[in-house]
Amino acid sequence: MPPNELKFWPYKTGYTRTKLAHAQGAVAMVEWVSNGSHNYTGLFQGAPSGLIRLSLGGPPSLDPASPSMVPGIGLKFLRSGMEATNLFGLYALDGQSSFNFFEHDLTSHPPELGVNASYFVRKVRDVFATASAFPSMLGSSDFASFTTNGQAVQSPNFPFRLVFHPTAGYRLKLKGTAPTAQVLSVVAQALVPDTVLYEVHAQATPYSDALSPIGSLVLRSPCYTSAFGDKSLFMQHVRMEKDLALRPEWLAATQAIVRFQQSQGQYYYPDLPWN
Repeated sequence: MPPNELKFWPYKTGYTRTKLAHAQGAVAMVEWVSNGSHNYTGLFQGAPSGLIRLSLGGPPSLDPASPSMVPGIGLKFLRSGMEATNLFGLYALDGQSSFNFFEHDLTSHPPELGVNASYFVRKVRDVFATASAFPSMLGSSDFASFTTNGQAVQSPNFPFRLVFHPTAGYRLKLKGTAPTAQVLSVVAQALVPDTVLYEVHAQATPYSDALSPIGSLVLRSPCYTSAFGDKSLFMQHVRMEKDLALRPEWLAATQAIVRFQQSQGQYYYPDLPWN
C-alpha cells in the first residue's frame, strides 16, 4: 500500500483548522467486524470502510515525578450517499500514568470528573458542558441509524455504552513504553495491517453493568502520523441527548450514573480481563 494512500480518503471536510484537543494523532484504515451475536442495527452489523485516529488529548506530561497522557480513539465510517458517522473512545478525562497506549480499555462514556479533578481538566470539561448536559458521554444512535449503503433503519437499536478492549498482543507489545513526546510514532510503528486492534463490547442499558462482546476493529492499512490527520480529518461528536431522545426511559439512570461518578474522588471503569 503506498504511504500516501490515506491522502486520497474520500471523506474530508474541505477546510483546515487548529484542533483545540486531540491535536495530534495517528491514522489507519479500519474495518468494523460484527460477531453476529447481537441485534444492534446499522453499522453495528458490520462496516468495511473506516478510519481510526489514535490520539492524545493534549501534549503528554514528561514530568519524571508524574508522567501522564490522555489516550483516545476516533472512528469514522463511510455510508453511501450521505455523511459519515463517528464513534469515540477514551479511558478517562484525566488520562493515565502509563505510556502504553493500550494499557486500559477505552469507552464511549469516559467517567465524569470527581471531586479530586484538577482545575485544568475541569475547565476542559466545562467547555464540552456548553454543548451537552452529558459532556463526558457520547452517543451511538447515529451509528445504528443507517446501513453502509445509506438505507435508513426504521427502528434503530443501539447500546447504552461501548467499550473498546485492546487485544492482549498489542497491550503486551507496548508494555514498558517509556515516557516520550513521540509516543504516537511509537504506536503507529507498532500496528500491523490485518490484525485485530480492539475487541468491542457493549453495555445494553444503563440499568445493568453487564458487557457483551459484539465485534472487533480490524486494521486494514499501516498507521501514519500526518498533517492530513491533524488538520483536515475531523470527527463529529454525537451528543448523548440524541440517544436519550430515542430512549427516554434511560434518562433517570443516566443522570444517576453522572451523580455517582461526580461524588467520587475519581471514578474509573474497571478493565475487562486479558486472557
